[in-house]
Formats: sequence, C-alpha cells, structure tokens
Amino acid sequence: MVEVSYVPGGGNHGTTIVLLWQIVGIDADFVHSTPVIVDGHSFGPFATGQTINFKTRASNSTGDSDVKSITL
Repeated sequence: MVEVSYVPGGGNHGTTIVLLWQIVGIDADFVHSTPVIVDGHSFGPFATGQTINFKTRASNSTGDSDVKSITL
C-alpha cells in the first residue's frame, strides 16, 4: 500500500486538483486519476518490484500545473 499526503494549503489556486499515477511497464502514461482528498489517499496493493509514478495536477482557467511528483 502507498499512503499519499499533502502539504496544508497546497494547490490553493487550483479549481480542480487530481492525483495521477502510472504503473511503469504497464501504463504508457499517467492513465489513472482521482480527485485529491486533502486528508490523504491510500493506494494499492501493488506487486512487489513494480515502479509506480505519482503526480499531483492543479488546474484552473490559466492551465495545468504538475505540482509534485514522486516515484516509488
């Protein structure tokens, strides 16, 4: 399982904020998404040895911004 938490107040200028993830070797891009829950998310389970990329995307009328990226 993976626990994802957020910095309080992060993404305040975003109209929408989503968490995107990709399973390397299976997904060609960040094809999975879910709205951000500011208290945090739990994901998984994932198979031993898999590489998972996560990033948070904030969007508003001026466009998208990938605000944080992690690789597990």
